[in-house]
Amino acid sequence: MSDDILSEMRRRSELAFPANGMSGRGIVTCAGGTRLFTCAYVLIRILRETLDCDLPIQLWHFGGEEISPVMRTLLLRHGVELVDAASVLEHFPADIRDGWQLKAYAVANSRFAEV
Repeated sequence: MSDDILSEMRRRSELAFPANGMSGRGIVTCAGGTRLFTCAYVLIRILRETLDCDLPIQLWHFGGEEISPVMRTLLLRHGVELVDAASVLEHFPADIRDGWQLKAYAVANSRFAEV
């Protein structure tokens, strides 16, 4: 392999992980907008209240317009960490055109070592 290719591979591998490193275990889910938020909220309530799960939860979304202030309040009440994928993409670029691609990106860029 040429030095340029190796250099680019090294650069990409350095960008693949959050700067603060990964640690611990947690749950990552993606949701934005009313329909997907409803599904995520039911999931979170079942995890917290029915299964008594205290693992940290990250909910990834695209931009502030996908999560309303009411949605934000409901999630924070259950200790959910909101992650705006748009801001993460500025630091760790990826070719994400549709919401379904966010799932793998969120898992790869979450703060958790085990998801």
